[in-house]
Amino acid sequence: PDIETASYWEAFQYLSRDRTMLSLSLGMGSGLVLPQPIPREAIRRYGRALRFSGEELADFVEIISGIDDFWVVTEQRKQTDAAVRAARGMSRQR
Repeated sequence: PDIETASYWEAFQYLSRDRTMLSLSLGMGSGLVLPQPIPREAIRRYGRALRFSGEELADFVEIISGIDDFWVVTEQRKQTDAAVRAARGMSRQR
């Protein structure tokens, strides 16, 4: 199959439905909900549905996993940074 860059992004967006979230309680009614990586098997299954096989399928899985890894790290940093800012704000109010 011939897949363009935009199609990889579309595949990533679609596969985000298979993502789980990790909920962490931080006490006092606050917490974090951190995205976890899309399971590789879900990516592989979707790649097969797009008629990828062999080396093309392996490449598809690596490309989508790479996009996902970057997205997960970025989102987790955003959330943890926000939680740190909120905690600092609460400690200043005391």
